Amino acid sequence: MRNTGDKEWDRARSEVIAAVPPTLFGVAMMITTLINFPQGGLVIGGPSRSVLYGEINMLRLSAGVAVSGVIVLSLVVGALVGARRRLPRWSYTWAGAATWALAFALSGAAEDRPFLISPWADVLIMIGLLVAIVAPVIVAAVRGWQDGALVGLGMATTISLYIIASMTAGPFNRVDIALACGPVGLLYSALILWFIRGDTQAKAVSLALVALLGGGITLVHYTVCRDWLIAHGNQRVPLMTLALIWGSLVGGSILNRIASGLRLIPRRT
Repeated sequence: MRNTGDKEWDRARSEVIAAVPPTLFGVAMMITTLINFPQGGLVIGGPSRSVLYGEINMLRLSAGVAVSGVIVLSLVVGALVGARRRLPRWSYTWAGAATWALAFALSGAAEDRPFLISPWADVLIMIGLLVAIVAPVIVAAVRGWQDGALVGLGMATTISLYIIASMTAGPFNRVDIALACGPVGLLYSALILWFIRGDTQAKAVSLALVALLGGGITLVHYTVCRDWLIAHGNQRVPLMTLALIWGSLVGGSILNRIASGLRLIPRRT
């Protein structure tokens, strides 16, 4: 039999592992941003000079893609390991983060192309992604509202971090904002750890803080991209983004409450 110390160590390790995805994704986005922008090109408070829209350095571009690809692959592998082990609690955030990180990676690969592979293949990929996004939410929600919230935290933090990183795109080139991906990712990890270890009140506060951060990030994105969004008729994008972030945070908990109310599952705290 294992002693109490071993069990405590395993629990602490699982809690830390559950908090890793935002840091992993955020630091990766920060490193990719640094790679793609040449030394001396950073401007604080305005657009920076970009190798993507200035002098194109294929080595830099390849390195940036490689870093992002490795991190997305790491998240997907972590989620698959969790799925193979029947989704232990540490894997919820990995599943949530991996699905959206993969979705963003595929979206980037399909940019400026009519299809990623072919029309039918793209439809199958979209269906697969939808299943991958919804399945862990449902499984976790059946187990408990806290489990559902952890999947939502993995999703919401990944979406928020991607929004920050996306502000490096032309014509915005806001590298100064995108570099915040690393620190914000660390902050998100700390909030997830607080959610896992805290009491019910602490869990509610941590969820609220993640929601507020997501709202603030969406507002900054709209402020930076407002003219472009209006010119292209995309004024609703910030509201849709906010709905995704907040919906991810509360979706699993709401499903759990509905299922509990219908007596489909036992009531759990």
